Amino acid sequence: MIPDLGYPEYTGSWPKRLAWTSNTVSHNTLLVGDTRSAYSPGGKIQLFAVRPPLRVIQVDAPHAYPGLETYRRTVALVDVGPDDSYVLDVFRARGGQNHRLSWHGAAETARLDGLELVKQETGTFAGPDVPFAKLDGDRAAFYRASGFTYLYDVKRSAGGAVAPYTVDWPIEDSHGRVPEGPEPHLRLHALAPCDEVALATGDAPHKRQRPRYLIQSRLGENVQSQFVNVLEPYSKTPFIKQVRALHVEHPADEQAVAAVAVDLEGGSTDVLISCEQPTAVKVEGGIDFHGTFAMVRLAGDRVTLLRMSGGTRLALGDAKLLADRDAWRGTVARVDAADAERNLVLLDPPLPPDAGLVGQTIHFLNDLPMDTSYEIRDVTADGISTGDITIVRGFKDRADFTAGHTYLVNPGDEYVVPVCVGWE
Repeated sequence: MIPDLGYPEYTGSWPKRLAWTSNTVSHNTLLVGDTRSAYSPGGKIQLFAVRPPLRVIQVDAPHAYPGLETYRRTVALVDVGPDDSYVLDVFRARGGQNHRLSWHGAAETARLDGLELVKQETGTFAGPDVPFAKLDGDRAAFYRASGFTYLYDVKRSAGGAVAPYTVDWPIEDSHGRVPEGPEPHLRLHALAPCDEVALATGDAPHKRQRPRYLIQSRLGENVQSQFVNVLEPYSKTPFIKQVRALHVEHPADEQAVAAVAVDLEGGSTDVLISCEQPTAVKVEGGIDFHGTFAMVRLAGDRVTLLRMSGGTRLALGDAKLLADRDAWRGTVARVDAADAERNLVLLDPPLPPDAGLVGQTIHFLNDLPMDTSYEIRDVTADGISTGDITIVRGFKDRADFTAGHTYLVNPGDEYVVPVCVGWE
């Protein structure tokens, strides 16, 4: 529904590949400072919780842009029946100049409702006087540039966007993968205020498709952003009636917490609460939450379902979900990878064997340039096993295999296992 552009026409120093296909703006992600992000900067999973109908992940990428305070995305997948699900996407960034969140569906057209755009008669997204595919400087310079000259047929909002709006892409079957009958769409419900909203077209490799892009921009210096969007894939008829931003009260900064209500066509309402860190939040409608992520499903005024990740309290009226901690925490005491089918990490303190933690995710906090989160395959008397997923990073000396290994998990690393609980 939101595909990547695919393999470039030509590799090597082919300009379009460097300036557009491989550039940050052509992906469904955030561009900062009108320049591409670092190449493969790595990221750290901070939360990964699966408790259907909710699945949530939060990833931090501190090295995506130099000098940026925050570059962090939270994505939740929510089921509303056997065939339908939607996604809440919260992208937070602090620092730098001009934050632009780019989206595109697998379609050459996009219908925008709730916001008026003005057609830019000439030029590209780089400006009305900047021609298509114009390259500035040598290869290194245009490789780091914005890629805006590859976006054409531009429409822009005359001013900022404050009220909610939607963008609907009627998905086009350019690869013969949609069976006869369904009419797939992707509808985006936008909630965060922006300084500019624009639609533009960017070519996929080999021109198999010319997807229509939505670009949400917050402009200025030292920008503080929290982009909040809900993605609704549907066939023929939408299943979401409306999406609303909810008022929240909390001690954190303005970008740290978001709460939305998703009103479904069947009559029920989902309330989703996203916090960067465990935070005490009062949400419009009477919800009391202390944690990282929560979901409340309502049928009218009646609570039918609660989900809480990385939290200690979620309550609305008489419906309450409580935990004595938001996460299990401690340090790594020792590692043992002698058995490749049973990688062991000894913990201080160990995890309780009766807490239902098998299958949940444990995060090891360190300075390595890759994520070190693992599924807990087994809880032992003094630690956990990651099963056949290795904790070995590599050889200490590639010329001498007997010198031993380096590890992805090391003594002294902090471990965190967020609590994930539910009620219905």
